Amino acid sequence: QRSGATRDALKVFEEMVGSGFAADRAAYNGMVSACAKGLDWAMAKEVFASIRAAGLEPDAVSYNSLISAFVGGVQEAGSYAEAQELIGEGHAVFDEMQRDGVSPDAFTYGNLLQL
Repeated sequence: QRSGATRDALKVFEEMVGSGFAADRAAYNGMVSACAKGLDWAMAKEVFASIRAAGLEPDAVSYNSLISAFVGGVQEAGSYAEAQELIGEGHAVFDEMQRDGVSPDAFTYGNLLQL
């Protein structure tokens, strides 16, 4: 369930992109981060996928924000199985980050310790 702030941020983001404004990576990163803070890991994952769809490459902030969304999801998980699935997703994002040649930083490792 999206928080009101996440829903509002998503609406503004969609209006911005829909009006023909070419969002840059910072705009996408901000939206992934907003989803993470709103505990909407599924939407964070969708927005993250949109980065590449827009012809951009994710950076450390992109990956860290998505991993952070999975951390929040684990903390809010309704079952052990759901938590395990989200932990796996977070680690898969970390693996993708490394495959893409994006260097993990202290924030990355801090998030991984919470998974």
